[in-house]
Amino acid sequence: MSFFHIVSFSTPDESTLAALTTALRELEETVITSDGRKAIKSFRGGKQVSEEGHDKGMKVVFLMEFASDEDLQWYLWKDPAHLKFKSRIKSDFQVDGVTVLDFQDGSY
Repeated sequence: MSFFHIVSFSTPDESTLAALTTALRELEETVITSDGRKAIKSFRGGKQVSEEGHDKGMKVVFLMEFASDEDLQWYLWKDPAHLKFKSRIKSDFQVDGVTVLDFQDGSY
């Protein structure tokens, strides 16, 4: 079963969202597991458009699919490209809020 990683970002300056999106989308190609495979199986994202009023200020949302928990854990804690991205979110993109959710498809 696949594992999914949902991440959303808020920023007081929406002009930084294009650069943030570009940097995050690059991870689809640059996150490589220790055995040389692409860790991210699929990648989707876009501007938050819900009108329900529960977005907590999030401006953009991404959904990544991983083939295994091992690939997700690699991405979260060991991959150099992702670790570098995380270190830049406040300084380069003025991110002031992040929400992260992970789940295994079909596991309740």
